[in-house]
Amino acid sequence: MTDSEKLYQAMKSGNNAFEAKNYQGAIKEYSDGLEDNKENTALMYNIASSYYMAKDYQKAASWYQKVISAKGLKGAGDSLKRAGDEEKKPEDKINKYKEALSYYQKAIVLDENDKKIKFNYEWVKKLVEDLEKNNQNQQNQDQKDNKEKDQNKENQKNDQKNNQDQNKNQEDNKKENQEQKDQNKENQKNDQQKNNQNQENGEEKNQQENQDEKKEEQGKQTQDEKEMDKKKAEALQILESLKQNEKDDLKNNVKIIRKQKNPEGKDW
Repeated sequence: MTDSEKLYQAMKSGNNAFEAKNYQGAIKEYSDGLEDNKENTALMYNIASSYYMAKDYQKAASWYQKVISAKGLKGAGDSLKRAGDEEKKPEDKINKYKEALSYYQKAIVLDENDKKIKFNYEWVKKLVEDLEKNNQNQQNQDQKDNKEKDQNKENQKNDQKNNQDQNKNQEDNKKENQEQKDQNKENQKNDQQKNNQNQENGEEKNQQENQDEKKEEQGKQTQDEKEMDKKKAEALQILESLKQNEKDDLKNNVKIIRKQKNPEGKDW
């Protein structure tokens, strides 16, 4: 079998597998054909297309790149665009889309009249711009969220500190109030003791004053009694003297009468 026959057979078998959606089988048939036709760009393109249909976009892109033509470069750009679609992170999507744009630009250089290539270029470029804008907005939002988070954390820290200070103040006030209560209680106790002492002292003083008054009254009474006894004694003495004078006067009167009855002095 000649090389041309082998190429024809590989191409036919690969196409049949491709049409049957047996993409891995198509890749094998096309790859077998390349063993004897290493520079055959048609086989390379068909291998790339088979990888593309099998959704192995990265391998598809690498095979499309080997086909140095606007069609091949467009295929590489389409494969990288599809690879970007499957990325989860915006940054990874942007990187894949930018790679696709570079191949679209190369394809446009080779074929400026291909409208599909230009359309795909503008479309992917818009995707990149939107993603970068959204990514910037997301970064701004993340920064804002982080700032708010930090602020909230700081606020929570301040609130916690304020609560601790408030609790400490409450404890200090409670302790101070208790100390004040204890002091007031102690003052009341001291005042009560002082009042009791003053009352006792007052009672003792009153008792002493009463005793002094009583003694004074007793002394005064004794003095009065003495004065009274003295006056009574003087009165008795005067009375006795009067009685004696009266007796003496009676005796004298008797004598005078007797004389008058007996002038000569005879007592018969």
